[in-house]
Amino acid sequence: MGGAGLPGLGAASRRGRGGWDLSGFGLILVVQTIVGLVQTAGLLKALGPASWGTLNVAQAAGLLCTTIVTAGLGSFGASVVALTPSGGQPALYLSSVGARTRLFGIVAIVIGPLAWLLAPRDGAAAAVVACGALLAGLGGAWYFVGRGQPGRWLMIEVLPLAVGTLVGVAAALGTGAALAFALPFFAGAAVAAIRVLRAVRCDLDVEQSPVGELAVRTYLRENSTLLAAGLAGGVNSYGSSLLLAATGSPQVPSFLLLDRMVKYVIAGAAPILQVVQRWVPAGSPEGLRSRGLRALGGAVVGGLTAALCFGLLAAPAATLLSAGTVTVDSSQVLVFSLLVGVLLVTQVNALAVLVPFGGRNELARSTAAGAILLVVGGLVAGRLFGPIGVVWTVLAVEAGILGVQITTVLRTRHPGAP
Repeated sequence: MGGAGLPGLGAASRRGRGGWDLSGFGLILVVQTIVGLVQTAGLLKALGPASWGTLNVAQAAGLLCTTIVTAGLGSFGASVVALTPSGGQPALYLSSVGARTRLFGIVAIVIGPLAWLLAPRDGAAAAVVACGALLAGLGGAWYFVGRGQPGRWLMIEVLPLAVGTLVGVAAALGTGAALAFALPFFAGAAVAAIRVLRAVRCDLDVEQSPVGELAVRTYLRENSTLLAAGLAGGVNSYGSSLLLAATGSPQVPSFLLLDRMVKYVIAGAAPILQVVQRWVPAGSPEGLRSRGLRALGGAVVGGLTAALCFGLLAAPAATLLSAGTVTVDSSQVLVFSLLVGVLLVTQVNALAVLVPFGGRNELARSTAAGAILLVVGGLVAGRLFGPIGVVWTVLAVEAGILGVQITTVLRTRHPGAP
């Protein structure tokens, strides 16, 4: 499980002292994209748009709540790990395992029954999928990204998740039952979490780093700023799916499909983001500002390009994924295209630039304010204008957050690590 033979991985990479090249993360992108597309197309065919939408919303709810389990480290932990000396990285991860496990149990007790009750159909499957997605809070993506170990992340966590998802899709196609997908999906997530824990413990043995277990209160208190920023960011990322579902409109499946496609694009940029998250803080302190501004400039160019491509390809892609059962119109494509561009720039600026610049407090305040505006504005706009009002609200809020955060970055003349 050391990642030998995978692209871009040598001994230095396996030890977390290098090897954070694009090729290793690109391989993970290929796997995750293929699995995501198969999941979307397969479940639309097996279950139909309504049941697919139910499971999609349940998964979004679970992923949103992982921020509570990780206390924000799921979003910002890669930069924290990269800034931690190599010998202390396994201890940093392992010290939170007990707290994260207890938080998982607490959140699962709430989200599972809630997903069951709120699902108009397939309640049991929705509960299992929500809890399966919540298991990502016990995973190690942020640990492996921070150490620059894409090969280990792929073998230890990504592949078990992929296998569970694909087995679930095959089972759903064979039976037409949503629960047939949910159970293997949950099993794959559970296996991935166990494998991550075993792998990090092996790192601790090799590097002989001491570790002390954090109590839940201590864990949440020490990461309170990251928790606030991560939770608000989670609302901004996954709240759109929940708000769209809350409108109860017949158009919800088409909006959810476009929302899902936006997330595929964001995931497609993940290898670049993961490399930049490590690259910006890893060099000399004197060059930190220069590296951050270069990363931000590249993100703007990439965001504009992605928005244009999304606008051209979204409609035929939606028809292809749904086998013609879901159609989208030009007004929907326009707003989601703009959202793609804004989100890509926000991701790089917030996770790879603002955190190393020491802007955790600014990040927390802006994302928290944005989350409140999104929920309140989304509910009002959804009631008045339906799903399209929700998405325009999301776009306006995200653009506002980006403006505030970019201003903070440009005003930081002498950035320092948090």
